[in-house]
Amino acid sequence: LIDMVLPTGAMGNLTGAYMAKQMGVPIGKLYCGVNINDITHRVIDRGEFHQQKIEKTLSEALNVEVPYNFERILFYLTGGNESLVKGWMETMDKTKQLTLNELWLKRLQQDFQSASITDDEMCNALRETYESSFDHYLCDPH
Repeated sequence: LIDMVLPTGAMGNLTGAYMAKQMGVPIGKLYCGVNINDITHRVIDRGEFHQQKIEKTLSEALNVEVPYNFERILFYLTGGNESLVKGWMETMDKTKQLTLNELWLKRLQQDFQSASITDDEMCNALRETYESSFDHYLCDPH
């Protein structure tokens, strides 16, 4: 199996990878990297898909308040349970918060893991990669 690490904003690439896994592509864990606007990390870590105000960061493409593709992930996670996902999304629309129960959180964590980093941590990782690579590889912070 191939584990994948993806910078994650609106969850589009993550959703595509999850769909590929559902279709039988040999993918193991899907790792999500996010900045301090960490709704994706919070939902995977604690089940808290709670909308918060966005803070400006150096990784601008990851500055997403509510990743709209999460609904698609939930659809596949639940085996296509439209009514359950619809109820969750209605709750999110009304309250700006969706908290997954322990069952669904554990199910989500079977396929996904995440990490959230600050701008300083990102800059240090970019610098270390550049300085330690033979050809001075410059990573894209997305």
